[in-house]
Formats: sequence, structure tokens, C-alpha cells
Amino acid sequence: MSNMMVRIIVGLIGIPFLVWIMLHGGYGFLFFTVSIAALAQWEFYKAARHKGYQPMEWMGIIAGAIYLASVSTVGLVPFSAEFIIGTMVLLTCMAEVFRQRSTALANVMTTIGGFVYIPFMIGFFHLMQHYFLEHYHTGGRLFTVILFAGIWLCDSAAYFSGKFLGKHKLLERVSPKKTWEGAIGGFIFCIAGVYGLSQWLLTPALSPIFIVLTGAIIGTIGQIGDLFESLIKRDAQIKDSSGILPGHGGILDRFDSALFVAPAVWILIMIYHYLELPIW
Repeated sequence: MSNMMVRIIVGLIGIPFLVWIMLHGGYGFLFFTVSIAALAQWEFYKAARHKGYQPMEWMGIIAGAIYLASVSTVGLVPFSAEFIIGTMVLLTCMAEVFRQRSTALANVMTTIGGFVYIPFMIGFFHLMQHYFLEHYHTGGRLFTVILFAGIWLCDSAAYFSGKFLGKHKLLERVSPKKTWEGAIGGFIFCIAGVYGLSQWLLTPALSPIFIVLTGAIIGTIGQIGDLFESLIKRDAQIKDSSGILPGHGGILDRFDSALFVAPAVWILIMIYHYLELPIW
């Protein structure tokens, strides 16, 4: 069976399940984000060890799970995000003093970096749900689905646009196969797809300008997130973050764009909020 066929089969099974999780929200969505974060952190720390660093995986993964529980709408953990982040950084630095390992600076920075890069970024999906619940009396679950659909659409459109039209390399030193034609194709189809989905799924529909800006963020920042993860793998000299997902590589390979999209869209929402512009 070809690699493309394996990718399609995994996608046909995985995407409906993920959409179901997002639409139900609550504990299910929290379990989903904690699981994704933990697995992606494990892959990140494995890449760091491949470089010869010695991060404290358990510190970053446990802190990530507690942080996501604190910012979720479920409210399992009573601690503030600031308390969790501060405690994690303090304990990481203190623990490194007594570990007696080499590359202390890299050990601490990769441990903290794995937390900031993955669970901290994923947490913005929960913050969006909090915001929509408070200001628009909806959990923003359909909006979350639209964001992920935009990411998947951008990724697929960029792949096929690059395959059939690609001639000019985008950033060959980071990802040799990516082209400008693929990136532009992903950007255009992403905006069109996100706009169409918002008109179809949301009643009333989101502000046209807001949803176009959201699609543009996914189509640009999301692709940069993909490139950043490629940069990490190239630096660690590994092909995939892991082999957890047949045909797709690892969790980090599949959710790298989402890690950049979540905070970027949150920034857009906050700009709209402080300027008192209508989202809906």
C-alpha cells in the first residue's frame, strides 16, 4: 500500500473523530489537548536528546497537563496560569542544579521550551473557548473546528499545488520540497475554505473581515509553524518527529501548524476586543 493511501486512510479515520471531540468540548476536548501535548512534548524532547541535550521530560509534560487543565473551560485545576508557569520554571532550574549533568543551559532551555512551544500554545484554543463562552454565550466549538479545518485544507492545498505547479523553492535549507507555488495555493484555498465553512456552519455568520483575516493567519502563520518544526527536525537530523501516525509521521508533524495558529488567532481576537470591533 502506498504512503499516500495510508495517509488518506488515517485521515478518514482520524479527522471525524477529532471533529467529534471538538464539537463535544468539555472533558473530552481537555483530554484531547492534554494527550496531544504530552505526545508532542515527548517527540520534542526526543529530538533534543538526539542533539545530545538532557531535558527533564517529566517536568515539562506534567506541567503542560496541569496548565491545560487550568485554562480549560472544565476548570479542574484551581491554580492560575502564572502560578503554574512560574512554578515550572523555578523547579526546572532548581532540579538542574542537583542533576550533575552536562549541557545545563541547553537542558533547562529545552525543558522550558518544550512547555512553551507545545502546551502553552495549545492552551490558546481553550482561552478562545472561554472568550466566546463569556462574550457570545457559545463555547466556540464550531470555530475551533473551522480553525483545524483551515489548517488541514491549507496543508493539503499546499501539498498538491506544490506537487503539480511547484517550480520555485520556498526555503530549501529548511524544507527542500516546499515551493512558493505550494505556499500560495495553500494560502488561497485556506481563506476560501475558512470563509465558506464559517458561512455554512455558523448562524449568524462571523464578520466577513474577521474570518478573512483568520483564514489569512492560518494560511501564513500556520505554514511558518510547519517550517519551524521542519527546522527543528533538520537541526536534530531526524526525518519525522516519530512514527505514531502511519503515513503522517508524529503528532508534532501533524499539529505543528496549530501550535502557531492558536496564539496568532488569539491575538487577532484580542485586537478586535480592545478596539471594540464586531466578531459576530
